[in-house]
Amino acid sequence: MATTTIIPRPSASSPLSPIQGYVAYGDGNPATPTTISYHFEQYAGTQAWTAEYKAEFRAALAAIEAVANVTFVESGSASADLVEVIAPTSFFSNPRTLGYHYTPSRNPSEGAFNTAYWTAGTNGNGDPGGFFFTTLLHELGHALGLGHPHDTGLGTTVMNGVTSPFDSFGTGNLNQGVYTVMSYNDGWTEKNGILSVNATYGGSTGLGALDIAALQAMYGANTNHNSANNTYTLPWANVAGTGYQSIWDTGGNDTIQHVGSSKARIDLRAATLDYSETGGGVVSYAEGIKGGFTIAHGVVIENAIGGTGDDVIVGNTAQNVLNGNHGHDKIYSVSDGTNNNTVYGGLGNDTIYLANGSGADQVFGGQGDDWAIVTNNAGSFSGGSGADTIRFVTAISSYLFIKNGTKYEFIDAVSRITFTVEDDVEAIQFLNGSQAYTRSNIEAAMQLSDIETTGTTLKHASQGIYVLDAGSSNVTLVFNGQAVGQNTIAGWQAIQAEASGGGYKVLWKNVDGTYGEWTVNANGQFLSSSSIGNVADVETFYGSDLNNDGLTGHGTVTVETTGSTTLVSSSLGSYLINGTIELTLNGAKAGSGSFPGWQAIHAEASGGGYRVLWKNANGTFGEWVTDANGRFVSSSTIDDVRDVEVFYGANLNNDGQIGHITTSIESNGSTTLGSSTNGAYVIGGSIDLKLNQANAGPGSFPGWQALQAEASGGGYRVLWKNSDGSYGEWTTNAAGEFQSSTTITNVADVEVFYGVDLNNDGLTGHGTISIESNGAITLGATTQGEYLIGGTTKLTFNNATVGPNSFAGWQAIHAEASGGGYRVLWKNSDGTYGEWVTDSNGVYVSSNTVPDVVAVETFYGFDIDGSGTVGYGLPKLARFTEGDQKTPMGEEVLGVSDWDETVDILKFVPDLEAPEDVEDDYILVNLHQAQDGALNVSEDSLAAVLSGNLDVKDDEASPALTPHLDEDSFWI
Repeated sequence: MATTTIIPRPSASSPLSPIQGYVAYGDGNPATPTTISYHFEQYAGTQAWTAEYKAEFRAALAAIEAVANVTFVESGSASADLVEVIAPTSFFSNPRTLGYHYTPSRNPSEGAFNTAYWTAGTNGNGDPGGFFFTTLLHELGHALGLGHPHDTGLGTTVMNGVTSPFDSFGTGNLNQGVYTVMSYNDGWTEKNGILSVNATYGGSTGLGALDIAALQAMYGANTNHNSANNTYTLPWANVAGTGYQSIWDTGGNDTIQHVGSSKARIDLRAATLDYSETGGGVVSYAEGIKGGFTIAHGVVIENAIGGTGDDVIVGNTAQNVLNGNHGHDKIYSVSDGTNNNTVYGGLGNDTIYLANGSGADQVFGGQGDDWAIVTNNAGSFSGGSGADTIRFVTAISSYLFIKNGTKYEFIDAVSRITFTVEDDVEAIQFLNGSQAYTRSNIEAAMQLSDIETTGTTLKHASQGIYVLDAGSSNVTLVFNGQAVGQNTIAGWQAIQAEASGGGYKVLWKNVDGTYGEWTVNANGQFLSSSSIGNVADVETFYGSDLNNDGLTGHGTVTVETTGSTTLVSSSLGSYLINGTIELTLNGAKAGSGSFPGWQAIHAEASGGGYRVLWKNANGTFGEWVTDANGRFVSSSTIDDVRDVEVFYGANLNNDGQIGHITTSIESNGSTTLGSSTNGAYVIGGSIDLKLNQANAGPGSFPGWQALQAEASGGGYRVLWKNSDGSYGEWTTNAAGEFQSSTTITNVADVEVFYGVDLNNDGLTGHGTISIESNGAITLGATTQGEYLIGGTTKLTFNNATVGPNSFAGWQAIHAEASGGGYRVLWKNSDGTYGEWVTDSNGVYVSSNTVPDVVAVETFYGFDIDGSGTVGYGLPKLARFTEGDQKTPMGEEVLGVSDWDETVDILKFVPDLEAPEDVEDDYILVNLHQAQDGALNVSEDSLAAVLSGNLDVKDDEASPALTPHLDEDSFWI
């Protein structure tokens, strides 16, 4: 009797946990062979074992011996480890029982098999691939300690995802006979459906990959099985003996092949023993055939050969030879990073996916239009006959191109591996086909152009990458696994490269003019970076004048030599005053790159130190004051650079003059007035006009401009004019500083003082402008705003002189002597007339309305209405208004017979307005002379003024009073 032992449990996360029990025969040492005896028994209720039954049972034992370190020995004793019986249905408590077997024990472990379901012999279901052979393997698995994937009967776990014994395949679809014979889902149920009880093919021909791994964990492996060069041929027909098993092969150079014409899949990947699609291995099979192979964990099958159909072939990480043979095949080379596979497309239009790794696959397309797909491989592709295409998964910018005779070499810019394409490949594609080229244009598309050739060359490839030491090492610049080119880092361009310390240094320049430097290894991969504060520091290393100062390395460039002090710029990063004194700020050098946008442009000695003028790129200026050692003391803003042009002795604003320019405003009289570019008015050519110690100039007071200046009282008077036409005047001291100001109501008042006609009236100062000179008396208006009668008598009202602007809308137009005084005729802008009576001094006495100016034309001796006649020619029509005429009698209307001679003696003041009548009627009347007596009216103070019978008091009337008359009607 064999001993038993406790076996360590596999991890619960392993798909072996559901089938590998914890009790096994033997000592538990995988290296120790385990011998297990078995006995064909017969007792009451059972049947005798025939040769056919025994042969098929022994075949099942052999399938286990092929993979595990066990030997089965037949015994004639009923005390053997395994006691086996066959029996009819009546033997079993459940007539549907196919069989059972007890697990490892120190006592004989019995197994029984229902012959109602087992057809032994030729064309029976007990041969490999048949339904009952699958059952034999299943029950013998129990005999050695294996459990069901769908229960926990032997201390096992339920397979992940399995919910029932049948048709529940679990995670990775591993609960199937093709992966483990311990499943109730015989064969490849997922693909072929339920295996028929009478099936002679489609079941298991051997153990699955999970069974092999579990038994080897319990008993050890058979290390001698299939150790030579073996060829495994896919079943090509659904006949007895066709079924599924996992290949256990312990050595040699092995091949899986297909010899049929149907499509086939050959997958050389071994079982990974996890919950994945490869956990139980990957089935290799021919389409429509219910049989095939998986490959057990740890087994290596090196080669695959397809048939004449459209096959799919998948390699493994060994060094494979994969041959598609005939048909339009898809072949996938697989790499562990080192294996070099050989792939033949054969006859047909084949697609070959090269391994992704550092291995070098050799691909031969053969006949047909073949494709080779490259992710990362150092191999080669020969297309053979047909229109062939090489396709690189990544962009063209990931590769360098070298034409080597009849071959095209593509160097992966990052991995540095080279893929070679023979000249029998017509099309070249990148980025999964989105970048397509041909043999005729690929060279131009990947052309290298020189950036610089000093020392180590730096080039840029047309496809967008930098290349160092081109033609020798062909090193590509790489950052974080990505090839770097002109468009990789926004704003930055590589401009120089030199070998250094076993690698390279690369100089970069930004569009803002700053510099940086990379250190890379011998393969161009980025190691570190640094900023270059002064590019002259690295000019000697790179052998180039990078800042265009005419020097390679450090030196000085003259900034200016005007005046007694010179200023130069040193490439060491500082300005030098007089060639030796460094300009510094807080102990740091101040140079042309110290303050972005600012440059020092002039320096001059001042106060025991220096003044340094700076200019910004935006055109503004500033100034430093330093001590004698060039150390910064203070700074100020220069609002107008002309302020310092004389000090620095230079025309800094390019206006053709050093210092400020004064533009003449006026030179009347003895004092001139000008405007300086320093923003001030200049009196007498040298005195700046000031207010509160600030310059007063054309831009000081919006709307106001200084027009004239003259000396006065030890200082000056300055005349200002506003854009609205008004005037004002400043009084200043001798230094031009503001003292006081006044408003100039009438600019003619100061014209004589300033000696100029300021109001453009043709006079300098006041004058009289003639209004009329008809008759014996003249009427004029002075520029002081007064009417003059007879050239000397001022017209007055309420002790105020009266002039053209006294009464809005009214102008005096005629004057004549009358009764020891004067009569003055007024005209309103609305065409109406009125008349004043004054005394001999021009003082207002009374007023009246002139309804018809013709009535007074003879008196004034002038055709006032422009009728061509002075006085009446024909009788006039006097207006007659029904119900609207105002009379002393109220509403009474006067007819012709009621006419009063006094009707045209109308008292008024200019400006009186009257409402219009609605309707006009006319009667013929004769107007009496104006000198007839007036009718007294005493309605109110206005009426009193109009009647001329009341002295006018200031509180009763003013020059602004106007006649209150209806248009074209009369007060009577």
